Amino acid sequence: MRSLSCYRQAAVLFFLATLWSCAGAVGRQSATGPPGSIFGLYNNGQDSVRVTPAEKGGVSVVLQLYYASGNTCGLEKEGAWEHDHVSIVAEALEANQQCKLQLFFPKGHVLLKDEGGRCTQVYCGAHGQLDGVKLPKSRALPK
Repeated sequence: MRSLSCYRQAAVLFFLATLWSCAGAVGRQSATGPPGSIFGLYNNGQDSVRVTPAEKGGVSVVLQLYYASGNTCGLEKEGAWEHDHVSIVAEALEANQQCKLQLFFPKGHVLLKDEGGRCTQVYCGAHGQLDGVKLPKSRALPK
């Protein structure tokens, strides 16, 4: 009977240690930080995304996109580097949801991903959108 109790305690401790380990990995910044190559100005005409280093290893993002009829998207937020992209989490229109904007950097470009369009609802006019916007890098940051 005593060994069964010890077995249960060990199983509970193992479960809690596994849960704690997994919870700590979710949303954590990459230990290596963002590569310097992502920083700079990405633009195509008037549309622009500026990516710069922020304090404590974060990444600052300033974007301005222009659409028909004077509609725009504008955002100035700090995000975190997560393995292969910058992730920005902000408030959405719905209190129980979050805007999650991701910036990927394929071959000299920035590519925006706004799953569910929650960031677009907050940061864009009626005809603007963030998801799928891809701009070429026009200038690296001076060293």
